[in-house]
Parts: sequence; structure tokens; C-alpha cells
Amino acid sequence: MRSAAILLALAMVGTALAEKPGEGGVLLVYDFATKPFSMENEIEPIAILLQRFASGIHRRAAKEVTLADFEKAERIVVAGIGGFPALSPGCLEYLQKTTKHMVAIGAAAELANGGSAARGVKSEALAQGQLVYLGSEWSASVDPYFPVEVDASKVLARVGPAGKEMPLCWRSGNRIGFAALPSSPPLSMVFSDVLLDVFGPANTSPPALLFIVRDFNPSCSAESLRRLADYFAHHRIPFAVTTQMRDLPEGTEAMPREEFLGALEYASSHGARIFLRGGEGLKDAAKFDPIKPSGIEEPDQPDSSALQIGRPTYARIPGEPNSPFFIHAPMRLPGGGWLWPANVRGGVDGGLLTDIRKQVRDIVAFRGSVAGVVIPAWMPFQSMRDVVDAARFSGVTAIDPVAAVPTPQPISKP
Repeated sequence: MRSAAILLALAMVGTALAEKPGEGGVLLVYDFATKPFSMENEIEPIAILLQRFASGIHRRAAKEVTLADFEKAERIVVAGIGGFPALSPGCLEYLQKTTKHMVAIGAAAELANGGSAARGVKSEALAQGQLVYLGSEWSASVDPYFPVEVDASKVLARVGPAGKEMPLCWRSGNRIGFAALPSSPPLSMVFSDVLLDVFGPANTSPPALLFIVRDFNPSCSAESLRRLADYFAHHRIPFAVTTQMRDLPEGTEAMPREEFLGALEYASSHGARIFLRGGEGLKDAAKFDPIKPSGIEEPDQPDSSALQIGRPTYARIPGEPNSPFFIHAPMRLPGGGWLWPANVRGGVDGGLLTDIRKQVRDIVAFRGSVAGVVIPAWMPFQSMRDVVDAARFSGVTAIDPVAAVPTPQPISKP
């Protein structure tokens, strides 16, 4: 049985990066979009994390950025993916002297360490170890990691073998350094949490659960979905249902179309937010309130005000390099930007229920975090309920995926 993994989604390679900087906002400067010898877009996940704090993220390649771009920006983020960004002498001098809040990532992290710039730092890979932050620990392997010497009093997070952790994140006045690429949990979650103190509002929303019944399709059990909807409604728990309208498993017998849509309508009447994905289901969108078409068949001109399941993106299961899978529920926020919940895996094995409890506890340790609890729609009702109960054990409140997601906050002047 394959279950979901806790991964922050990576956007598809080919995402446009040549945004034209405007007044204010966050200026994100980078050397390359991808790591050397890799096809994974590393800039898009950083931009997504920054959109938690501002909808205006202006991306510029280091070789194209100008001094005027830096002067217009309210906050500055410099990322070195393959090496230190090739900034002009004037831009580099500006970064060394600026009093604006600045975040330096990866090979550019030295910019946050006394304003220096080390162009020759070589990265290394840290094998499976521990990430230590705010007195808690998470398993983590980091590649690439960019070694740096930092005053111990400034270090916020460390990573590496137990007892030999090295600086991962630190703060020096108005500067934050992050010596890795925050493309997946727990690195991405520490990165986002640290930025709250510089970019974010004074008060953040409490951690939350987001229940997602994933890929309900005509080969699933309509009765199981109805029973789960009754269970959620009884406990007044909001939830989402995503659908898979085509590509059914071979040899399965599909339920009649009317029964399939009837099960979705029943779930909708019991508080579910329905997201139709693919196939002929899009023409039935009017049956549900609220409902948003999504996925591969996302409209050419999607409703910019709508909360939608994001365009399908691929990641790979650790240990199974030939098995790509869809990230479960990236969501576009009504005010702009995206929410990409850290997904908690679900399954039928008893041991996984203990894992779910631990994963939820790990995720909600971060301020304003959302644990996306994925419930495979093919499971029998009791197994679905077990996953829900395991996540509810944390005592964290579940949120409505349409009405209660956080929106990017305006940035105050530094």
C-alpha cells in the first residue's frame, strides 16, 4: 500500500520567473531557478513560502537585478541555489549596508553573517540527522547544506548528526540567514516560522487541521463517503472532498453516474467543500455550493478570487525514485498567494495511526501551521474514521478550507 508523504509541493518546472518588480513588496533575487544537474524548481517553493506574508513577490535573476530594484523593495530575499548570485558591485555594496530586513538563503547565506559575501563556499550533503529548533527535534537530511560560522548566540536552528549540529538558521539584527534550501518539511516549516518574527504580523492564527478526502471516484464506496459525512457533521468538523473523475483502476466496476454525484451532493449538504477534478464532472459544478473546478482541466482563465485545488505538481516518494505522485491539496487563497499544507499520510495499517498523531504534533508546533490530513477515498469507512480520530487526538481545531484559510498580510514599513 502506498500512502502520502509529508512533503511541501514543488511547483512545475517552467513556471514563469521573469516578473517585473514594482513598488514595495518583497524582492526575491536568485542565481538559478534549479540546482545543478536537477530539474526541480527551487525558487517557486521559496516564493510560495513568502506569499504567506505578502502577495507581491517580485522575482529577478541576479544578473538582471538593478540597484533601483533593491531601493524600491520593502523586504529583500537573496537565494543562492547553485552558488553565490552574480550581483554587480553596486548591488552587493547596497546589500552589505542596507538597514532593510533581508533574508539570505543557501549559497547566499553569508550575506546575513555580518554583511560579508563568500563566493567560494562549497555545499555538502548532511545525511539523515536531526533538525533542532525551539527545543524540539525533527528527522532531517539536507542537500545542499552551505557551511557557515555563526556566533552561537545568534543561531535559531541547527541541523546535522545528533550532538554535532551545525548552524542552519540565524538572525543578526535585520538579517536572517538560512544555510539550506527550504523546499520540503521540516526545513520549509522552520523557514516559514522564523520569518514570522520579521515579515509576519504580531499575532498569528493558531495551528489548524484541514481534512481532505482525496480522489473520490466512481470505483469508491458511496456508502462510506455518506457515513464519513455523517460523522463529520455530527462533530461539526469541516472537510474537503476532491474527486478523480477518470482513469479508474483497471478491473473496477464504476457506480452509476447519478449515484456518484448523489454521494457528492450528500457530502456537500453535510458541510463538505467539493472540488471536482477532471472529466465530465465539471459541467455538474452548479450542483454544489461552493464548488470549484480544478486540476489538469483547470480553466484557461481561472477565477482569480476562487479557492482552488492547485495545478497538479509532482514529487517523488523517498526510496521510490520511479514513482511520482500528486501533491494532495495546494490551495489558491482568495487574496492571492497559495496555502500548501504539510500533508499527513493516511492508511489502513494500525502503525500508521501512531505516525499520524506524531506528524500532526510535529506540524502544529509551528505558528499558524495547517496540517493537511489526507484521507484516501478508497478506504472503508472505519479506516477513514480511524485516520480522522488519530488526527483529532491532537486537540487542534479543524478549519473550513474555503472560509478559514489565512490570507497574506500586508507588509509594514521597516
